[in-house]
Amino acid sequence: MAAAATMFAACTQSDFVNEVPEEAPQAIGFESYIGKSTRTEYTDDESLHGAGFKVWGYTTEPQTIFDGDHVTWGNPTADKWNCSVTKYWSKTATYNFYATAPQAATMAWDNTNQKFTISDAKSGVSTAVDVIDYLTATKEDVTRANNTDNTVEFNFGHAMSKVAIKLLKSASLADDQVLTVTNVTMTGWDASTGSYDSKATPKWTLATPATAGSAVFVNSETGAIAKGTATVVATEYLIVPQTIAADVLKFTVSYTLGGVAFNGEFATLDTEQVWAPNQFTTYTLTIGPEVIEFGTQVVDGWTSVSGGTSVQ
Repeated sequence: MAAAATMFAACTQSDFVNEVPEEAPQAIGFESYIGKSTRTEYTDDESLHGAGFKVWGYTTEPQTIFDGDHVTWGNPTADKWNCSVTKYWSKTATYNFYATAPQAATMAWDNTNQKFTISDAKSGVSTAVDVIDYLTATKEDVTRANNTDNTVEFNFGHAMSKVAIKLLKSASLADDQVLTVTNVTMTGWDASTGSYDSKATPKWTLATPATAGSAVFVNSETGAIAKGTATVVATEYLIVPQTIAADVLKFTVSYTLGGVAFNGEFATLDTEQVWAPNQFTTYTLTIGPEVIEFGTQVVDGWTSVSGGTSVQ
C-alpha cells in the first residue's frame, strides 16, 4: 500500500443580498456566506440557517453597537436573517463587525485585544454532536455609503481543519482480483482539546499531555475499489489544527484482495503534515500489495554420507 498526494479543496466566493426597501432610518441587517469545504457540517448559507450566528459591532467613535447579539434565520421575519436587537445606520460613522457561528458554540470576539477566542474544542468525526465546525467572520471599515445596502454580508471561514481519505486500487493489480477494504485507521496525531487565539502564532494550542488520536475512516467492508477513479470515503474528521512531524502520521489498512485477507498493512508519511485552519486535507491511499512470484535460484547438490554397512 502506498499513500499518495495531499490535496486541498478550493474555496469559492459569492454574495447573498437581502432585498430590503429603502427607508429612513435604515436598520442594520445581516447576511452570511461560508467558503465551501466539501461536506463540512456548515458549507453554505442554507446549512447555517438552523444554527444561527452571533455578532459584535463597533463604530470608530467608539461605540458598541452589537455585543454578541443573536442573528437567527426566519424568526420573526420569514426568509431572512433577524438580529435579536435592532440598530440603525449612521450616515457618518465607520463600523467594524465580527461574527461567530454556530450561535450556541462557546466562542467570542475580544474587542479590547482584537481577536477571536475558542476554548476546549474537540476533534472527531464531523457528524459527532460534541465536535463543532467553528466559524468566524470579519467585516471592517464599513460605512453606509460603501455598503451595497443596509445588509452586512459575512463571509465565514472555518477555524478547524478537516481530514478525509480516498481509496484507489493500484493499476498494477489484475482486473479479476476484487479489492474490498474492511478497515482504515489513521494514528500519529494529537486528539487533545484545543484553544484558539486568532492573533497568536500558532493560532491553536493543544492541551497537554498529548492524547493519542485514532481516526477510523472505514470500519466495515466497502464495495469493490476500482482503478483509475478513487473511491471517496464518507467519514470525515474535524480536527484541531496542528503540525505533525515526518514519519509520524500512519495509515493502517485491512482489506481483501481476490478472496485473500490482508490485515494491518500500513504506510507512514515521510513528510511533515500541516493541518491548518480552514484547510481540507484529502489523503489518497493507493492499495497494491506486491505480487508473489516463483522461480529457481539453485538446485542444491546431493549430500553424500556413509551408510555404515558391510557385506561379507
